[in-house]
Amino acid sequence: MKELAAKVFNYSGRKYKVVPQLNYCLNNYWDGGSKERCVLVNRENGEFHAPSDDTKNPFKVVAHKSFEIPKGYFIITHTISMGKDAGITFYVRPEEMPKDLASGDYDLTFEQKVVLSCFFSFKSSYAGIKDYRKSNGLALISSQEWDNAKASLIEAEYINARNAITTKGKNAALKFSFSSLHSEVKKQ
Repeated sequence: MKELAAKVFNYSGRKYKVVPQLNYCLNNYWDGGSKERCVLVNRENGEFHAPSDDTKNPFKVVAHKSFEIPKGYFIITHTISMGKDAGITFYVRPEEMPKDLASGDYDLTFEQKVVLSCFFSFKSSYAGIKDYRKSNGLALISSQEWDNAKASLIEAEYINARNAITTKGKNAALKFSFSSLHSEVKKQ
């Protein structure tokens, strides 16, 4: 992903996401400080095709065209939103999503979900509270459960050795939220 973003857009940032999507609507022009540059990429040979210059003119019909992403291709975009870098997005046909992202089938225990949602939702320290994530998690699970769940998440590569959530962890954490887990405990 990084190599392709660097090659296509000369991008060296750290913001990446993959979105399953069948259709794509061009928005290849500046509008209110925002723009989404895009290219169509062949999955097999890596060749990419940029849209015509006509798509950069908002007064032309082609600039607003929506189309189905062809089989064997995906769209890569670099988005500037309100003048700030919003990163790279890969739009991939749902049936062609990478296996580890497509299923979204993360078999996690309740304790692992609590730890992962805290890593996704909270800073490591805040307002002078060291290990702020754990202090929030202790409202739902014990300290021992936290430590065991965190160790298993590091082993499964949802969290890295430097205590940062990985891309795999972020994708899994999008399936639930800390507040939904909190509500689940209240129901019991």
